[in-house]
Amino acid sequence: MRIVTKLLLIITICFLLSFLFFYLYAIWILTKYLEGGITSPVEHNSIIITGFLLAVGLFILIFIFSIRSSIKYIEYMEENIRKMADENLGSTMIVKGKDELARLASSINGLSLALKQKIEEEREVERLKNELITNISHDLRSPLTTIIGYLRILKDKRYENEKSHDEYVDTAFEKAERLKKLMDDLFAYTKLNHNEVQLHFIDINLKDMMVQFIDEVSVPGENQIVIKSEFPDGSVPIKADPSQLLRVFENLMSNAFKYSVKPGTIQIKLELQNDFAVIEFGNRGNSIPKEDLPRIFERLYKLDKSRSVEDDSSGLGLAISKSIVELHDGQIWAESTDDYIAFKMKLKLSSKKHGGGMLWGRGV
Repeated sequence: MRIVTKLLLIITICFLLSFLFFYLYAIWILTKYLEGGITSPVEHNSIIITGFLLAVGLFILIFIFSIRSSIKYIEYMEENIRKMADENLGSTMIVKGKDELARLASSINGLSLALKQKIEEEREVERLKNELITNISHDLRSPLTTIIGYLRILKDKRYENEKSHDEYVDTAFEKAERLKKLMDDLFAYTKLNHNEVQLHFIDINLKDMMVQFIDEVSVPGENQIVIKSEFPDGSVPIKADPSQLLRVFENLMSNAFKYSVKPGTIQIKLELQNDFAVIEFGNRGNSIPKEDLPRIFERLYKLDKSRSVEDDSSGLGLAISKSIVELHDGQIWAESTDDYIAFKMKLKLSSKKHGGGMLWGRGV
C-alpha cells in the first residue's frame, strides 16, 4: 500500500473514532442538560469545549499509535544510513513491507552495495596499476642494466679480444631486442584495454591461415621441437582481423616452444564444433595446478612467482591474447591433464564459404 493512501486511511479512521467519541459525548451532555443536571450556559459551553479537546487529543493519540512503526522504521533507516556514510559502506538494512519506505530501503541497500563494489574495483585497479608499474620497472631495469654494463665495457675497451667484443655486442643486442618486445607488449596491452585498437574484420579461411603460419614457424631440428597438426576437410570460414589473430597464434606458439619438454612435440589442432571453430595449441611440460588455470591469462601472472631475470617473457602475452580473442567475440582458456597442457580458443564460424585460396596476409 502506498504511504499516501495508508496515511489518508489512518487519518480517516482517527477522524471517525474522534467524531464518534465527540458525538457520544455530545449526546451525554444533551441528556444531562435536558434532565436538568446542567443549568448554567457557561458550564454547558465549558463541558462542550472539554469534549472537543478530548476528541482532538484522542485523534492525535490514535494517529501517533498508528504511525509509530513507520516512525521507528524511518529512525532505523536514518541510523543505518549514518553508519553506511561513516564506516560501514556495503552494509544493508532490513526491508519491511512493500510501500515507498520499503522501496527506498531497498534502493539504499543497492546503492550501498554498488558503491562498495565500485570502491573495491577502484582499489583493485589501483593495486594492479601499481603492480604493473613495479613489475614493468623491474623488467625494464634488468635488460637496461645489462645493456649499459656491456656498452660501458665496449666504450672503455676493456674486452680481452675480438671474440669477447663480438659476444658483448651480441648480448647487448639481444637485451635491446628484449627491451623492445617488453615495450611493444606493454603498448599493445594498454591499447587493447583502453579500446584503442581498431580491428579490421574480413572473411578468411582459418584453415589456410593456420597452415601457412605453421609452415613459417616450422624450422626442422630447431629447439628439438616437432610440430604436428590436425585440420578438418574443407574450408573453415570466419570473420577476423588476420594481423591480430596472427599475434595470438604467435603468443601461443612462443609459449608452447618455451615450456615444452625437449625433445618434444607441439600439437596444433583445428576442429569444427557446431557453429564454432576450436583451435588448440598443446604441448607436454610441467602440469599447471587447477587453481592457476583461470589466472594465467592475467597480466604479469607467472606460475613461477620468482621473477627471474633469465625469463625473457613480458608476462603480457597471454593477457594480450585473451583481449584479442574477446574482441573477436570468442573464448580462450587453458586445460592441463597430467603433463599435457592445451591452450584452446573458440571462434564463431561465418556463413560465407571460401575456396582454397589464401584470404589473409600479414600486411592486413
